[in-house]
Amino acid sequence: MRLYNIIYQLILYPLMVIVRHYYGLFLHVKERMLEQRQEKLLGIKTRGLYRQKEDVSLFGDETIYAPLKYSELFKMIEYLKVKESDIFFDLGCGSGRVIFALACHKIKKAIGVELRKTLVDRALTNQQAFSGDSSKVSIIHQDVATLELSDGTIIYTMGSLGWKTTEKMLESLKDDLQKNPRRIRVIVYELDRAHVIYERCDWLNHNDSINDTVLEVWENSQYRN
Repeated sequence: MRLYNIIYQLILYPLMVIVRHYYGLFLHVKERMLEQRQEKLLGIKTRGLYRQKEDVSLFGDETIYAPLKYSELFKMIEYLKVKESDIFFDLGCGSGRVIFALACHKIKKAIGVELRKTLVDRALTNQQAFSGDSSKVSIIHQDVATLELSDGTIIYTMGSLGWKTTEKMLESLKDDLQKNPRRIRVIVYELDRAHVIYERCDWLNHNDSINDTVLEVWENSQYRN
């Protein structure tokens, strides 16, 4: 046992650390190559993080923006199996990566909502350069906390909206569903324990998790599969 411990500490553990490091590096390079290829195909530029110096959100809970990885985005699209009747909202859409990818599929509308003017301008520039059907895409410059999600059937949020903004969005969504009952799916990128907010909504159920991602699927109770 003592010999094993010596071998583990001097050889096996350092080797595991090295393998983990290079595997992580391999995955990063693979993702970057996928990102570059897809950006070229779509004709858009959405790479990079963004944090605004001044928080202009209604509740002062704005957070950093980071686009969803294409590998996770494709898994989400495959899972959703969108239909021509679907209206998709991306809340905090940034430069528009998600909505442009969705617009390549049979969908009625892909709507991006973004508060930060710099990112809105980037999304509008991408809409002009988009290689797909740009008529399916709409960019709204607005705070999610003041938004009405009329007719939306799929809502995506990266969980970076801020707690108060998310709570206000869910209140608005519940009110809209009472006026216009329909099946709705909310896809949440699990970040900063975002699930806690959704668990408080007795009209929403946790329906599923999308494989190999941190994307969680919530659905209104009466329409749950």
